[in-house]
Amino acid sequence: AGAHPRGITAGPGGALWFTQPGVEAIGRIATAGTVQTYPLPSGTTHPYDITAGPDGAMWFTVEGGIGRITRAGAITITPIPRAGATPTGIASGDGALWYVDFAASILGRVSVDGAITEHALAPGSGPAALVVGGDGVWISQQGAGSLVRVDAEGTTKVTVALDDGAAPNGLALGGDGTVWAAAAGVDRVVASR
Repeated sequence: AGAHPRGITAGPGGALWFTQPGVEAIGRIATAGTVQTYPLPSGTTHPYDITAGPDGAMWFTVEGGIGRITRAGAITITPIPRAGATPTGIASGDGALWYVDFAASILGRVSVDGAITEHALAPGSGPAALVVGGDGVWISQQGAGSLVRVDAEGTTKVTVALDDGAAPNGLALGGDGTVWAAAAGVDRVVASR
């Protein structure tokens, strides 16, 4: 009760992992249906999104940092060295983890050994979600009403403007490389190649 689950993804072995900001925890649903809850370390707040990492662990965003949880439930938090960091979306790709910070319009990359680099996106662009594909990192920008593809240095390579008020949020990468976005503001799902 009160967990308010937010992010969810499949993990190793077919289990589903999800964030629980209401109770400051990470959850795991095994294929048999059993649910386990792993409380976050004291002072760690607002788990938001979660993804399977290249190292077999699950990685998630929290206020001020990036978290990692093993199958056994061991949790570590890597602080983002920037005041007011509030990462939201997270995705795995190119052997690392990528995240966006909605409020600060930042794209960040954290290696599995904890090294963090950040790149500024257009001010006020409101990056909400991201996916990593063979051609770069795709980001939905709620504030700008667009999708962008950036390279590993944060340089914008492609911008796809959407209808006024689109407010794109969730993203998914199709098997054929198509990027799909949920555009809540215009009640559509849109695709870009």
